[in-house]
Amino acid sequence: MTEFRGARGSNAGDDFHELWATRQAIRLLLNEEGLEALTVEGLSPSDEAGAPIETWDGVDCTLYFGGSDAASANQIILVQLKYSAANPETQWTVPRFVGGVSRDRSIIGRLAKAWKGLAELRPQDSAPRAVFISNQPVDSEVISAFARATTAFKAVPRTKPKSTAVAEDRLAYAAGLNAEEFRAFSSAISFEGKAGSRFAIEEQVLRAIADWTDLNIQFVVTELRQFVRNRMRPEGKRESITRESVLVRLGTSEGAALFPCPSEIARIKNPVSRASVYDATKRLLAGAQYLCLNGRGGVGKTTALQEIEAGLPPGSIMIRYDCYGGGRYMDPSALRHRTADAFLQVTNELAARLTLPLLLSRHQGSDYPRLFASRLRHAADALAAQKPEALLVIAVDAADNAVNAAQSRVPAEASFIHDFVLLAGQPKNVRFVVTARTGRLEHLRLPSSYETIEIEPFSRPETGENVGRTWSAPETWIDDFHHLSNGVPRVQAYAFQVDGSHPSAALDRLRPAGNSPLEDVFRQQLGEALRKSGDPTEVAKLCAGLVVLPRPVPLADLAAVLGSTEARITDVCSDLAPGIILRNDTASFADEDFEHLVREEGSNQLGDIRQAAASWLLPRAAHDQYAALNVAAALVSANRGSDLLELVEREPVPTAVADPVLRREAELQRLRLAIRVCRNAGDVPRALRIVLVGAESIKTEAALRDLLVKNPDMAANFARETARRLILSDPNYIEDHGSILFQKLAVDAERNDATSVREGRRLLLAWMQARKSHSDSADEVQHR
Repeated sequence: MTEFRGARGSNAGDDFHELWATRQAIRLLLNEEGLEALTVEGLSPSDEAGAPIETWDGVDCTLYFGGSDAASANQIILVQLKYSAANPETQWTVPRFVGGVSRDRSIIGRLAKAWKGLAELRPQDSAPRAVFISNQPVDSEVISAFARATTAFKAVPRTKPKSTAVAEDRLAYAAGLNAEEFRAFSSAISFEGKAGSRFAIEEQVLRAIADWTDLNIQFVVTELRQFVRNRMRPEGKRESITRESVLVRLGTSEGAALFPCPSEIARIKNPVSRASVYDATKRLLAGAQYLCLNGRGGVGKTTALQEIEAGLPPGSIMIRYDCYGGGRYMDPSALRHRTADAFLQVTNELAARLTLPLLLSRHQGSDYPRLFASRLRHAADALAAQKPEALLVIAVDAADNAVNAAQSRVPAEASFIHDFVLLAGQPKNVRFVVTARTGRLEHLRLPSSYETIEIEPFSRPETGENVGRTWSAPETWIDDFHHLSNGVPRVQAYAFQVDGSHPSAALDRLRPAGNSPLEDVFRQQLGEALRKSGDPTEVAKLCAGLVVLPRPVPLADLAAVLGSTEARITDVCSDLAPGIILRNDTASFADEDFEHLVREEGSNQLGDIRQAAASWLLPRAAHDQYAALNVAAALVSANRGSDLLELVEREPVPTAVADPVLRREAELQRLRLAIRVCRNAGDVPRALRIVLVGAESIKTEAALRDLLVKNPDMAANFARETARRLILSDPNYIEDHGSILFQKLAVDAERNDATSVREGRRLLLAWMQARKSHSDSADEVQHR
């Protein structure tokens, strides 16, 4: 790869331009700033249509926010890049900006012409912005002249001003705009030159990227640079670069392939500052690189991460990996404990946040911890170049849940957290933070390098501040509230939220009943639900059902197992809000504390409910996906091993599961559990027979891929999730993405799913553009 730092003349500018635009393309992936599209060497094709091509000569890059063209975007930025390897100290003066064979060929003239052309396509109150970026310093006279022109400029000279004329007159004449247009242009333009601006930092980062030698990282850098380069060629079509086209270039047609486990943590608006969290922040700032925040349930360990992030030095980055996932961490379709998913999410979120080509794709057999560690070092170096005092914090929230989820799988699986905490020797600006319950710290297997700090409940002043955000309570009331809640933030939140009555009633919900304050609040909710129900066993049975059945639990299945009606179950679950969340006709827990209490409350009913669940799921397993996925574990839990063996011999493959990947996982679980039952019973011949059944029936991933590739209509109609994971997320199958994307688009159109049609169309266009670019490149090679 040609390094821009070693190039000469225009080559240096082109290489710099490529790397700069590459970073902008990476910004598209998270879309946190609303950036939806960018173009190089001009505007989007639809915006350029109808105007002479030379109108856009002054534009090296265009950034579209909130839309992909002039009609739909809420903000557009025109960028002109100028890079000089030979004379980096030469200033951009007024004469340099206005010089040229004619005024419309001057630097400022070309940029102003493009700005005016785009402004005519925009609403009157939404003019585009223009940015001039260079590694050479911009003379302060230029900046001052444009600043004066925004308010004091009166008329554009009719003839070319002399070199002794005021700067704004010379700039206005060269711009070729009328007085009103020049005032607006002066307000819209900004400069980023080497001296005293962000450009010097940007240049350092780009130099670092050009110096990377890791082969697996260089592949991504080269791919993205080539992607940008193809759109810079004068002879090529200048398609817009979108999130979808970047994904396709990286070998995937699904955003979930790069970001499989996005955080579901809600940010707390203006959280109460706490002394223990301040202490944790001080330790990180003082140099502690490995920190474990622990505490009892409800003390706000998750919120502590948000507080720590706010206390980091300017420019710092915190990547938070959410192990609880809004309560779905046990959901087979949303598991977060697996190594590949966790490290993919953290690595790619880190790359996107820092806009660095450090992206990681899913490949079978990859050493994800090693790949993450390598990319983390480069990210840390880049951040140090941008902000020497900034910290890069990788935070794993509720890490103990990742261990629990892994251990709850049948058979038990490994959790990524055990690899994560062993990563050592990090750069000095990197910090690792994990949070967990104090009682589960040993599950994390923390090495001695980790310092532990307990997150304490609110102090009395902190409770006063928290209460004051809800209502103006008397000091004596706050004293009692703090005492009865033990200062636990979640206790206080639940006490205020339970029934929507006046906040003053929150105190009554905390009157001691011999339990912890949080448990008292939860039990009060259960008591209120019980009183409304009128049936002493209904709430306990509901609790047992929520524990026994895999969550999120379909309300119809929960009602059937409990011998109730869906409407009745919905009412009782609503009475238990916010501890129980109802979403899309399913029920799940809002947090682990409530889940723990529900488990205790339903403990006396667990045996009966396990039997009822097994009896309900077994006959439905042949035609219902939820039953087919979960019946094997339910039968083992109910000590009905013989029923499981008969099921496996009768139907080793759970045909009711539409997604082949989930079907294969369920099949493997059935076989493994059946073999365990045989082993425990000493039935070796039957165990051997089941092994043979498994060997006969289990399809390999290669066979599944082949089936989906050859039958894209089936993939689009019946195996979308499988096609996404096995085909659309795999760069090795990029040539097969198109047929499946075409079929998905047709199916979505037939279903009148307008949103999916729009997304599918963008992905398909991106894939077709990538295919054409590849074909063009191959033709060039062939004719050389």
